[in-house]
Amino acid sequence: MSVTPERIILTPGTLASISQSPLPTPAPVYGAEDLVVVAETQLTTDGSVMGGVTISSRGDRIAFLKRSDHFLELSPQKGRMVTPLWVMDRDGSNAVQIADDAQWPAWEANGMRGGSRIAYVREIQSEWARMYLVNVQTKQIRTLGEMPWQRPFWDGPERVAFVAEQRLRVWRNDQVIQRSTLEMPGDVVFHQIYPSPDGQKLFFARKQELWLADVQTGAMQQVADRGFLGYVNGVAWSPASNKAAFPIHHDGLWVMDLTTGERQKISDLTVTGVTWSPQADILAFTGQEVAGSGTAMFTEIYLINADGTGIQQLTQNESPDSVVAWMPDSLDLLIGRSAAEGGKGDLWILSLAVQPSWT
Repeated sequence: MSVTPERIILTPGTLASISQSPLPTPAPVYGAEDLVVVAETQLTTDGSVMGGVTISSRGDRIAFLKRSDHFLELSPQKGRMVTPLWVMDRDGSNAVQIADDAQWPAWEANGMRGGSRIAYVREIQSEWARMYLVNVQTKQIRTLGEMPWQRPFWDGPERVAFVAEQRLRVWRNDQVIQRSTLEMPGDVVFHQIYPSPDGQKLFFARKQELWLADVQTGAMQQVADRGFLGYVNGVAWSPASNKAAFPIHHDGLWVMDLTTGERQKISDLTVTGVTWSPQADILAFTGQEVAGSGTAMFTEIYLINADGTGIQQLTQNESPDSVVAWMPDSLDLLIGRSAAEGGKGDLWILSLAVQPSWT
């Protein structure tokens, strides 16, 4: 007999225990090989999504950047596209623009004023930016100050963190304070800094090297030196901050156990984006394969267990697909899908379910 796939919805209590526990998540009752796509839902339709996707901690709203016809000159040799910041409900409804121009938006965690604000930057001169906070409900925008151009991240209530003059700093109560004694190298790539969810560690790039730093002690170690390029989602932290996944250019997908320091290569595919499931047992990633004579490149979504088993290709079509994030309260996967020609992109939800191994 046939069996209907089982949808998995995580309760707030389950999510809280996952995010707060420093221990590895118990073995799941299903793996990557047991998941199937039961529905595909297109959230945007105008092909103008530029990236910069961030999801509210409750998973009920999605923010993203849109393309525009306007360009900003940063220097005689450099310019960039103006990218408005939009927010919509999880199902794609109630889309509204909340900022005229933004880069690297970061949604605050639930509990910080109910998760109603987004921090973002705008590059105003070459490699120099201004940081802002926008209230999603009221659309009120507050200017925090200027800093080297980089992605901001939340370090707690009223605390937006960044790196300047080789130090980790935060804006709090209209003041800039030093976050810790950690001293970053002078050649750190500012837009390739990836803090852990618990704020205790961070990965960063130096040229094509990947490094790990302890925020409290200042200790640093080199993790990879074979061509780390810091793609979108260049380093993906597990929700409990005890594991991290990262792609190495021409050397596949790697997972590092932060408890033991052990590193494991789990896929040989060329990977350009990766995200953890809410229970931190499965990874979804964007993989590329060369077909035919070597000129055609297929970009699809794959699933794999964190130990490297159970890999499966989730999508297969002519339109390039790229993984964005796993929704925090379910097995719904947010992806970007571009037109086969023209490169215009939209956001989609792939609804996954557990397919029992018996029939």
